[in-house]
Amino acid sequence: MMKALKWNLWDQLLVFQIIVVIQIEYPVGQALPDRCQYLITKNVVLQNICHTSINLETFVKTRSLISDVGEPVSLFIDNSFTTILVTIKESILHTCGQLVLMQKDEFNCTQEEEIGEDETIVKLKNSQIYCFPYHIYVADLVMDACDIQNEEFHKNLVKETTKGALQYTFPDKSTAENLQSTDILIVVTLSVYLYNQ
Repeated sequence: MMKALKWNLWDQLLVFQIIVVIQIEYPVGQALPDRCQYLITKNVVLQNICHTSINLETFVKTRSLISDVGEPVSLFIDNSFTTILVTIKESILHTCGQLVLMQKDEFNCTQEEEIGEDETIVKLKNSQIYCFPYHIYVADLVMDACDIQNEEFHKNLVKETTKGALQYTFPDKSTAENLQSTDILIVVTLSVYLYNQ
């Protein structure tokens, strides 16, 4: 049974601060945010560890205004097990066994069946990435929905990550441009709140 969230003055101030940070740090449709630059400069290689769809529990707990129940979602983790990337919505990225971010909307992708073979450059038309300097709760929810071998091992890896990134692929430019900070705010707020419980 879920506990009811009680918001005191400090919680409300935290939400206000997060709104300000998101509006400054994460302008929609522009270049890759500064907090995501390390993914490019450090050439972070991310391995696909889970592919599933958003279930009702994930949808309700994140209160997403962008994604919906049944939409595809994948988890990618780096080799040092510190960064988790969550790819949301329909895109070719879900078929990648390994990803390297090259630009905000460009990825070096090795298909799952081709690991160790030629890589493909994937250019997405309407991609948006948000990075956080802490673990994101949505990754735990997605991992719980995955049906994979060594499930407990992978759940523990995901829970130990210290940086998180969300990548959305939108069907058209107008959807990407109309993205409001509300969805990211809810993910951030729930991540911070639940992580500190």
